[in-house]
Amino acid sequence: MTRILALGLLSVGFLPGCKDAKGSPPPGCGSPGQVVWVDAAGTCVPGVVASSELYFDEKNFFDDSGHIWNIDVQSGRVSVGYSRDRVFESTDCTGTAYISPTPPRVTFLSAGDDTIRVLPDDAQRSAMEPHSWWRQGGCEEVNLPELSVVPAELTIPNAPLTIPTLPYRFPLHAELVR
Repeated sequence: MTRILALGLLSVGFLPGCKDAKGSPPPGCGSPGQVVWVDAAGTCVPGVVASSELYFDEKNFFDDSGHIWNIDVQSGRVSVGYSRDRVFESTDCTGTAYISPTPPRVTFLSAGDDTIRVLPDDAQRSAMEPHSWWRQGGCEEVNLPELSVVPAELTIPNAPLTIPTLPYRFPLHAELVR
């Protein structure tokens, strides 16, 4: 299962790339006491964040548009953060589709759809009682308690999102700026 480790952020490296042959982040690559992410060539990697659990390989990556992706610091593989089921008030997955959303800007997929989605910053949630959901296997009748949802239509970005590729040498490692 893919994890989003966006809470309890320990570090954010939003600085331009920088190199140092000594194995420690060079001046200007973060502030004292900050943890920065550096690639195998010593280049600072902007936009990578981690929770206090530095031993997990999966971290979050903020792209230039502020969208949040998962990144495996060992392989450099960037992926969508979550997969969400669509829920419906009907018992047969017809009518308006809703999604129990992720936080704004976190990328996700919806079951059975390859569109990369994000919750807009200003999306308002509402409550509904789902009586069916569309999961990977298809439509299933359910009786779930009330959920906080948004219409699935609101999570489709104006311009299609594509998974970013990063020009760094992997694996990445964390370094403390002194």
